[in-house]
Amino acid sequence: METGIYLGLTEDRLLLYMDILGFSKIVDKNRKITMDTRDVLISNLPAFCDSILDKYLNGQGIDSDIRFLWGSDTIAVSTSIDNSRQLFEIYDDIANKFFCHGLVLRGNISIGELYHENNIWGPAFIKAVELEKTDKYPRIIISHETFDRIRAASQNDFFNYLVESEIDGYMYFDYIEYVINKSIKLGTSFLVAALKVYLKTIQVYYSDAIEDKHREKWIWYAKEMSNAIKNNANAIDEDFAASIEKGRKSFLDDIIGHEKFLRDLEPILRGERIC
Repeated sequence: METGIYLGLTEDRLLLYMDILGFSKIVDKNRKITMDTRDVLISNLPAFCDSILDKYLNGQGIDSDIRFLWGSDTIAVSTSIDNSRQLFEIYDDIANKFFCHGLVLRGNISIGELYHENNIWGPAFIKAVELEKTDKYPRIIISHETFDRIRAASQNDFFNYLVESEIDGYMYFDYIEYVINKSIKLGTSFLVAALKVYLKTIQVYYSDAIEDKHREKWIWYAKEMSNAIKNNANAIDEDFAASIEKGRKSFLDDIIGHEKFLRDLEPILRGERIC
């Protein structure tokens, strides 16, 4: 008699699969750093990891249908097909926190059969892993087929930031454009400070890249950021002016409106080496 394995799969699970870009190199570069190391700005990765796991594993304000798993450089979040809004909200939260720690995510959103509890497996996971290998840029991609199924099950404003990619049949989530627009709508006055964090992270990744194929990722992201800044130049300048009025120039150092951001991006856009 043949043997079989019960997999416990659930149909139509919506899966957000992400990798931390360059994580192996980051681990090797920082393996001797301690909390007592001087002359560097320390980011406490264990504490950061614990805060993320505490929030998403303990379900603080999170739908009970959300499943979350983080192992090494891979993060997987899944939910039901009609809960796409919260999936995008979780990506927004995690991506922003990772940027603040100098880390960038790349991944995709897919639908399929999945087991996701204390471990994860299934056709949806296999597909996500393979799909992540095909995309070289730091972004979240989603196929038209997957998007059509999600849109039929629910609607949310995040869909407005899905734009066509150069990969046939796939779109990507325009995260920088989304962050700027969200900040404007919320009326927050930390937009320029947030963009400065994103700019610094892109600059570090680009300067650490040795091969052209790796620098190409960050040239692409610099273009994305440049376009988003140009699209929202007035709002960025107004945010800077408001920050000055409130006496928070220390957050911004030498940033003077949107034009300074664009000048700082130019060396990357030209493919020049930066230190």
